[in-house]
Amino acid sequence: METRKDRKRTDKFAAMREIWDKLISNCTTRYSPGEHTTIDEQLLGFRGRCPFRIYIANKPAKYGIKLIMVCDAKTNYMLNALPYPGKHTQPHGRALAHYVTTKLVALYASSKRNITGDNWFTSVPLVNDLLDNYNLTYVGTVRANKAQMPPEMIDKAAAH
Repeated sequence: METRKDRKRTDKFAAMREIWDKLISNCTTRYSPGEHTTIDEQLLGFRGRCPFRIYIANKPAKYGIKLIMVCDAKTNYMLNALPYPGKHTQPHGRALAHYVTTKLVALYASSKRNITGDNWFTSVPLVNDLLDNYNLTYVGTVRANKAQMPPEMIDKAAAH
């Protein structure tokens, strides 16, 4: 069995991993979500020492632990969540937002649910992946400067 020191080499979240996994297991198995879910991030204020604590200047609690969560849109119940691994993370060659979204919603594959997200999560490859491989639909805002945006969808007046 690996020690926490061994696990910390590959997992910044090692000190809390066992408890976190139990919490998420309970959240995913004890509740059946409605047809609409949301994905977003939340900064939990925390000033202690922690290898994954981050700073966001425009938040009320400027320091904390950032979580990416999928919640039931009607009740706000947290269905699944991951600690934010850092902005320079690109797991499996995909954009971080794409990776965490598919990881968090995989439990609901083939349920024909809808996921709603903001512009950090939204991309054409993600929407196609969710529809083709998970049988999920997606609604979200998208930035006009995203590389995958078709020119027909960009407001010409806003571009000038």
